Amino acid sequence: MPRLMYPLVASLMLLTGQSTTSAKEKITWVLAQEPPITYVRDDAYTGYGVKMLRLIQAELPDYDHAMHLGGNYQRATQDVKNGPLKCAVGVMKTLERMDIMSFSTVPVFHFFDIQIVTRKETFESWGRPEKISLNLLLKNKDLILMLSEGRKYTPGLQAILDRHQGAPHIRTTANAQFSETMLRMLQHNRFTYMFAYPEEVSYLTRQMDNMDNIVTIPITESQLFGHSWAVCSKTPQGKDAIAAISRALKKVRQTEEYREAYEAWIGGNLRTLYREKYQTEFLKIGE
Repeated sequence: MPRLMYPLVASLMLLTGQSTTSAKEKITWVLAQEPPITYVRDDAYTGYGVKMLRLIQAELPDYDHAMHLGGNYQRATQDVKNGPLKCAVGVMKTLERMDIMSFSTVPVFHFFDIQIVTRKETFESWGRPEKISLNLLLKNKDLILMLSEGRKYTPGLQAILDRHQGAPHIRTTANAQFSETMLRMLQHNRFTYMFAYPEEVSYLTRQMDNMDNIVTIPITESQLFGHSWAVCSKTPQGKDAIAAISRALKKVRQTEEYREAYEAWIGGNLRTLYREKYQTEFLKIGE
């Protein structure tokens, strides 16, 4: 091309919006419909996981970011596996998943494990414990435990429940998942306690009237916290992206805004403990 043509070409590219640089690579973030973590409401992506994800995305200006609802976590992780460059947050590590996806070196979520759920009056009568023993509760046959039929529990909790199998003070509801119906039954003192994650309880009670008397308590025999991770497609592009995501996570997890995204969904009795473990445990992972 003649030298005199270069200014004309450059001017035309500016007018048409074209650039001499290559377009940014796009990450499609696959979200699970799992309120209050990541979900769609009123045609908008929301949840504490979305708040955290937007903080991560702000640290990745070299990528364009899109979001896509992938159903449950099993479907979302399958979408990530299929690529071409897809990522997700909140994925638990398994050997199978580690073989087909690239995992971040830093976890995304630091969350309380499943807890005892009871009424505030009962919590007060137990002495407002920071933690409580399931073995001790089950020794008292006047305290009724309600389980969700088919719901899976951690091996430690399941072993305790198996030792009490058939006990009259352990009952089962046909609800496979924690539900508004179970919360209303608890509120009306149809049973004493059940199991759920704190954020599950918070999400449902915020949509129900007169439900501020529900409390969750960590279980002594269960692990206190769980962690889940960011993943990307196991391709060269995915490995580059997950490395950048890990670097972003190391930065944003230090901020109050990141910590408070989840903290807003737990009860006041849990926040001091959460902040302590966030500083002493979570921020150490991946250093």
